[in-house]
Amino acid sequence: MTDTPNRLIAKTMRSMKRLKDLEKENGRLRKAGSDLTLEKLILKEGCLGKPLIPSRRRRCVLTPSKSIF
Repeated sequence: MTDTPNRLIAKTMRSMKRLKDLEKENGRLRKAGSDLTLEKLILKEGCLGKPLIPSRRRRCVLTPSKSIF
């Protein structure tokens, strides 16, 4: 049994909508993944140095620092 032209058009339209939805979801997931990767790098860089003694840690927290952004 063959599909009529109208059924083929309807299938094509559904497939195109599905593809568009999947592309949108893929973009959203890629952005979420890149945000997590950036957070991981920032946290990793923060842990690289020598641990601060409590008095230096207090100074770092209490003294406003320049933003890197």
